[in-house]
Amino acid sequence: MLNRLFPDDVVTATATPRMWDAPISPREAPAIAGAARKRRRDYAAGRACARLALRRLGITGVSLPSDADGVPVWPRGVVGSLAHCNGFCAAALSSAPHIRSVGLDAEPAGPLPKDVRQFICSQRETDWIAGQPPDTHGNWYKILFCAKESAFKAVFSLTRRPFDFWGLEVEFLPDSNRFSIGRAPALPSARLGVIGRFAQTGTHVLAGVTIANRNRDEI
Repeated sequence: MLNRLFPDDVVTATATPRMWDAPISPREAPAIAGAARKRRRDYAAGRACARLALRRLGITGVSLPSDADGVPVWPRGVVGSLAHCNGFCAAALSSAPHIRSVGLDAEPAGPLPKDVRQFICSQRETDWIAGQPPDTHGNWYKILFCAKESAFKAVFSLTRRPFDFWGLEVEFLPDSNRFSIGRAPALPSARLGVIGRFAQTGTHVLAGVTIANRNRDEI
């Protein structure tokens, strides 16, 4: 399922049950000092999952501490993203030189609560969802939320400038599982190509965003 979210130059990995209790390295430990058990388990699964993806890139024996923004410090030449949600954990990484950033998010399946919708949508996005079959509106809001979370991760890792969801606009492409980023703060869109993909399972909504140099073919 994760492979549907990214081009071939991005590797993915999903945490196995044993990874939630995987050991962490001394360099990683400060990030969860004093954290609750759930946070420690999420962190352990994320790091173990990321190391599995790194092995698929031929990279072994690395620690993945967090930087001042709470983002994993990836090995030189690697970009990546982690997602945690209700017992699900996954990683997406790439060492391809033309891929500048990736973002991955996972959310629980089911409609997005109505009291949250107003905080994530532009008027254009609201109008688009209103044009879809009424019984799908809540689910489209959840997909939109997940898409924006994945896009935020991808954009933030490049710009290191926080922004709210109103500053980021998603456009779903007709008859596909793809979306594009119509607007994003500080993203040099003239030089970069952005594409997103989403997927749904019985338990989760997933979204992935890839930002790459425009001189490449379709990403």
